[in-house]
Amino acid sequence: MFTLFPADVGFTARYNWILALIVDFVEEKWGISYSLRGMSRILEQLGLSYTRPTYTLEKADPEKQKVFVEETFPALKKLVDEEIAFALNSGKNIF
Repeated sequence: MFTLFPADVGFTARYNWILALIVDFVEEKWGISYSLRGMSRILEQLGLSYTRPTYTLEKADPEKQKVFVEETFPALKKLVDEEIAFALNSGKNIF
């Protein structure tokens, strides 16, 4: 199971193991029902983790997203990297 995507075991268009999918998978595969909290505790005890769902905006402007990904985000990352490098070179404790 750990090397498969949810789509590989019958869940449509889902590529991350969110907690609800793990609960559904265990119930389908072994007939054991867990609450989300219970499954979360089991995974934690086993040293495993799950993906938390992320959301996208339905009305988001694809052109603005493209500009953000290609221009805005790299510029912000460069600025942060430069500030960190400056702080490290100046001997300042930034943490």
